Amino acid sequence: LPSIFGTTEKCCRCKSGKKGWSASGKCSFCWGKVAKKKSVASACTKKSKAFKGSRACANACSTAVLLQTEADLADSPEEDEEVQESTSVDPVALVEEEAVADEE
Repeated sequence: LPSIFGTTEKCCRCKSGKKGWSASGKCSFCWGKVAKKKSVASACTKKSKAFKGSRACANACSTAVLLQTEADLADSPEEDEEVQESTSVDPVALVEEEAVADEE
């Protein structure tokens, strides 16, 4: 169940169609082109004792963001931000902090 306060960690869907999980909520793997962000289930917050791990959460996000997409098409996006991030991405940090869902 998503937290009513929203979570730092986010499920992300990029404009490219890539989907995944981001611990920071920055969705760096979208390279600034984020289509949708969504709070995650408690088991996908890093501080949770039941934390499933970035990989499992990325795949859970893939399903969640996908399900939400259909509903959203009729809706206006509430979190549509075009953020150009000029952060140099450390590939090692990316593994810990973010995970991209497996392609179907």
